[in-house]
Amino acid sequence: MKVLVFLSLVFFASCGTVGYQKAGDNGFRLGYSEVKLTKNKYRVKYLGKESTIVYKRFLKRCSEIAINNKYKYFTIKEVGSLTEGVSIGVGIGRSFSSIQNPQYEATVVFSNKKSEDSFSAKELIVE
Repeated sequence: MKVLVFLSLVFFASCGTVGYQKAGDNGFRLGYSEVKLTKNKYRVKYLGKESTIVYKRFLKRCSEIAINNKYKYFTIKEVGSLTEGVSIGVGIGRSFSSIQNPQYEATVVFSNKKSEDSFSAKELIVE
């Protein structure tokens, strides 16, 4: 019985809102991550729990990368918006629950020249 109560508490605790953070900082894969591809090109990803804020947090991370690297603008290229499933065992035997986590991922190019489809980094620090 104690094990069932413990598993229930762990499951419901994991259902809470996850703040803006680097992926892995909370012990899960939720949050932002990026890979530097070239001097001014990154692959940026945000995996969250609420689809309404995933894109905003993706843009916030892009803005931070731009500002930290002394760029004024960024352009989103090669969008790969996906939904990723995470399975959590909550039952006995073969029972499990599947939770879908919304994700936004794209290649982002940073520049100091404004283009027609670029975002201003300073204007998009949101939350």
